[in-house]
Amino acid sequence: MMDAAPHRTPTHTPSPQPADDAPSHSVGPTIAGEFADATPGLDDPDALRDHAQRQGYLFFPGLLPRENVLALRLDLLNILNQHGLLDPHVHAHNPPDDNGTINTQAVHQLSAEQVGYGGVGVPKHIYQQVQKLESFHALAHEPNMLRMYHTLFGEQPFVHPRHITRLILPSPHIAPTPAHQDYIHIQGTRETWTAWLPIGDVPDTMGGLAIFPGSHQRGIYQGRRVAGAGEWIVDVCDKQPQYLTTRYRAGDVLTFHSLTVHAAIPATDKQHVRLSCDFRYQPESEPINDRSFNVHGNALTWEEVYADWQGHDHLKYYWQKKQLHTTDFDEDIRWQKEAICDHNT
Repeated sequence: MMDAAPHRTPTHTPSPQPADDAPSHSVGPTIAGEFADATPGLDDPDALRDHAQRQGYLFFPGLLPRENVLALRLDLLNILNQHGLLDPHVHAHNPPDDNGTINTQAVHQLSAEQVGYGGVGVPKHIYQQVQKLESFHALAHEPNMLRMYHTLFGEQPFVHPRHITRLILPSPHIAPTPAHQDYIHIQGTRETWTAWLPIGDVPDTMGGLAIFPGSHQRGIYQGRRVAGAGEWIVDVCDKQPQYLTTRYRAGDVLTFHSLTVHAAIPATDKQHVRLSCDFRYQPESEPINDRSFNVHGNALTWEEVYADWQGHDHLKYYWQKKQLHTTDFDEDIRWQKEAICDHNT
């Protein structure tokens, strides 16, 4: 059931070739096909878990109410507009339908340090405003999302408080997110799953996220530091790993295991911002790393995040009401190599 026909006809063109001085990973992943639609598995938990175990990812088109996602998109665009990073003519006349047209001059004036802050694409003072958004934190607790993870885990899911939004501006200083695994950054249980949400439709020219299916089965890959979100790239051993992706729309949810290798498709669009969120979930009975209780990047305190909220009191400090097993962060984990490549074979 889970290997049914894909959700959308793939139309992805080959990844663009990098400039001579671009990072070696900027060529992007090789796209071999489209995600399978996991929606039928919501009524067949065994099939859902089987696909998750074999492939290391699940894709649910339209799982979230589109209007909720677009409401968050408008909140994010309003913040960018306040700082002069959007084309003022486009945003002033079409805010609900704004396609994120940037103010090119303003974006290009941002330094590498500013757009590189925390791998989120914008300077710290802008990201602090993002982290204060009630609509952002509430989306991670959307009922359809929680029901999906309950089906996947077979028990109560726990939502990590450390939520991430990426506002990827077409800046010459931003490198595409390289192939990596989330586990070395998250730790705790390996059964943590990331939800990647496009906050708006993502045409081929704006890139998106690609998954190397089945890659989670090999454990932790050897890697090295590079530019891009996470600042880490893994050696996946395969000479030409075959990735999957899709043409994302607002409301879609891609979720994947903490050891699944994934990478961004380099964008060719130089006029628009790409917005996305990373939320993380795990079985509540499994251990969680204590850093996951912090605001992402330690950009703010939780008191500062909640200061101007108008509702959602049940989401404030919700983790403090639970009996959770916590673990310390281990800096040495990234240097472990369970999947070691032999390039002579």
